[in-house]
Amino acid sequence: LGISNDGTSIVGLGRLGNSNVGFMIKLPTAAANDLCEDAIVLTCGDIISGSTSNATDNGGNASPDVFYSYTGNGTAEMITISLCDTNTNFNTFLRVFTACDLTEEIAFNDNSCGDQSEVEFESDGTSTYYILVEGSGSTDSGEFTLEITCEDLLSTQENNLSQVSIYPNPVSDILNIHSKMNINKLEVYNVSGQKVLTKQNVQGNQQINTSALQSGVYFILLISENDSKTIKLIKK
Repeated sequence: LGISNDGTSIVGLGRLGNSNVGFMIKLPTAAANDLCEDAIVLTCGDIISGSTSNATDNGGNASPDVFYSYTGNGTAEMITISLCDTNTNFNTFLRVFTACDLTEEIAFNDNSCGDQSEVEFESDGTSTYYILVEGSGSTDSGEFTLEITCEDLLSTQENNLSQVSIYPNPVSDILNIHSKMNINKLEVYNVSGQKVLTKQNVQGNQQINTSALQSGVYFILLISENDSKTIKLIKK
C-alpha cells in the first residue's frame, strides 16, 4: 500500500486465517560509514560500537567493511586501534590507509588477540588516516567495539628497534639488515596479511634474498625482547 520516501519501509495488508492484517517490512540499510568518503571521525580515547552486517565490500578481503578516520593534532603520535573488546563477535581484520583510493596501506593486523585485531601506526601529526574494519574471511561480519588510544612519541622513550637499518628500499634482490641489538624474529607479510618470509635471531650485519618475492608492497615486522616495529618494504 505504501513505501517510505527513503525506500526502507513498506506497508500493506495481508491475511492471517480469515482476517485482514496490516504489515510493515523494514529493509536493511547500509552502514553510514560503508564508504571511505563517509568515514566516521575518531578522536583519541574513543570507544565506539559498530557493525559490518549491512555493509558492502570496498577493498581488502572479500568481506563487508566499514571505515573510520583519524587526523593528527599537530604532534607525532603512536596510534593503536583495537577490536579486542569481548563485544566483538566475529573474526576481524584491520587495515590502515593514507587515502580513500586505498592504494597505500601502511599497517594491518588479523589475529592480535585471538580472532580479533589490534593495529598500531605512526601519525605524523597532520595527515588523515583511514581505518578499514572488515572480516578475516569472506563470510565474516558482525558487531564490534573499537577503541583508539594515542601516545605522544615525543614524550616516550625511543623504541630500540628504531636503530635498525634495512636497505635498499625499494629492493630488487638482496635486502641488507644492520642491527646493534638482537632481533628475535623478522617476518615479512604481503598486503593480504600472508606471511611470506621468516628469519630468526637477527643481529649485526645480515642479508635476506628477496628474489623469490613478486613485485609489490610488503611489511617487515621486527620483534625483539621488549619492542616491535613494522616497516613498509617495496619489492621492485
